[in-house]
Amino acid sequence: MAEPEPIRKIGTKIAMEWRDSKTAEVGGTERIRKLNRLLHSFRPSLDLHRARCFTKTYKEMEGCSEKRKMYFATAETIATLRS
Repeated sequence: MAEPEPIRKIGTKIAMEWRDSKTAEVGGTERIRKLNRLLHSFRPSLDLHRARCFTKTYKEMEGCSEKRKMYFATAETIATLRS
């Protein structure tokens, strides 16, 4: 008898089918089906430049308030984008 697929592999396969719209649409109304399609049609992304600026600033300003760190991290991101 063949060995069953691991649960993680099955879950990944199902997730990819969702993204590729190969599975049946879920939802009772057209609005819900549309929202589901929209939710599963985009892949998550990350802005590495922004993440690096925020990490650098937060490390440098460890004792400061959250608002101050956010301000300087955003300013650093904008300043380095222009250069």
